[in-house]
Amino acid sequence: MADKPSFLFIFGTTRSGKKLIRSLLDGHPDVLMWLSEFPYFANFKELAGTSRNASVFKMNHELILPAFRNYVEKDSDTIGSFNFCIFQKELEQRQDEEMDATSYLYYLFQALQSAHNDYRNKPVKYYAMICLGLSMDWNDRALLESDYFIFAYRDMIKSYESTRGKQLAKNTSLYSFFNPKRRKSALYYMETCKLFSDLLKERLHTVNCHIVALNQMQQNPDNTLANIRKFLSIEDHPTLSHLTVFGEPYKGNMQEKSLNQFKIASRPSKIMTPLCSFEKRMFDFLDLYSYESETVRPNKKFGFIAMLRSGFSSAFTEIPDNKVVTEKNARKIVIHCRRLLIFIYFIVTYCAVRNVPFSKFFKYKEDLYIRAVKDPEYWTTIN
Repeated sequence: MADKPSFLFIFGTTRSGKKLIRSLLDGHPDVLMWLSEFPYFANFKELAGTSRNASVFKMNHELILPAFRNYVEKDSDTIGSFNFCIFQKELEQRQDEEMDATSYLYYLFQALQSAHNDYRNKPVKYYAMICLGLSMDWNDRALLESDYFIFAYRDMIKSYESTRGKQLAKNTSLYSFFNPKRRKSALYYMETCKLFSDLLKERLHTVNCHIVALNQMQQNPDNTLANIRKFLSIEDHPTLSHLTVFGEPYKGNMQEKSLNQFKIASRPSKIMTPLCSFEKRMFDFLDLYSYESETVRPNKKFGFIAMLRSGFSSAFTEIPDNKVVTEKNARKIVIHCRRLLIFIYFIVTYCAVRNVPFSKFFKYKEDLYIRAVKDPEYWTTIN
């Protein structure tokens, strides 16, 4: 491998094990891991506009330093072996320049390496980060051919179900979650699952992309970690046996708190509120790719009349009252009105997925990352 480190990007759907992989590789002497999930390329594009280059000063002070400051304790400049003051000083060395996305990312990791006592002046093979897959320019052939990718895979409906459960745990009602105008709605997650399914199908058999299935990680961690080491050509190391972030112990990110034990959990969290029949039918309808069978699951017919029946049943009989509204002692009329709105949300969601023209007036405002994948003009630059 060349002396210059390769980039390693970890991506996948929500609740698919990305942070687990990050925390297992953190601290390995061959892998310098970025602190948090980072939609780097889309963020860079937003600051650069139509230019190929962005101001180093703007990247430092509008994006990187404020984000890092959130992780550093108020009365301290360190996180484990990382020193924030050194990191800031290193970033300021060339802040009067402009750089393209790849050059700035190398510059960023070099500053991180200089500020991290465990990696300073030591060779590493990979500069690694969780990089939202929808925030990448998947048409950048140079990037796709020269660097490495780990796709954290979980069956798409399980990923959606777990994400939905986390939303409900934050006291979000299903009435709110199903609202298609909401930024992180059921429709949003269905769209992202479809986009990730297409990415997985496209990248599955490329030599520099490795799939890590969450269920396999939980059922057979030793074999899964051995395959990751083989893919990255790195040796076994004690850090791979426990979870850390920047060298600091990390319990985990399981919804079922008893499973957060600083190590790989043996099973997924229990789902407290099962999916309704409308959601299950929608996922059968989405043509999602299955990694286990390496095929697109057959599209199960879900016509408009069948959707109305399923949506009505889900909205009025399947969803419990305490998931329709989160307020205690809510009046029955309020609950019934919200159930009616949920039914309408189901109709809009169905029409949006089928690209029915009128649905664009109701559909959520597409966020930066979905636009980055779906809009062919998004990554256009002017030299």
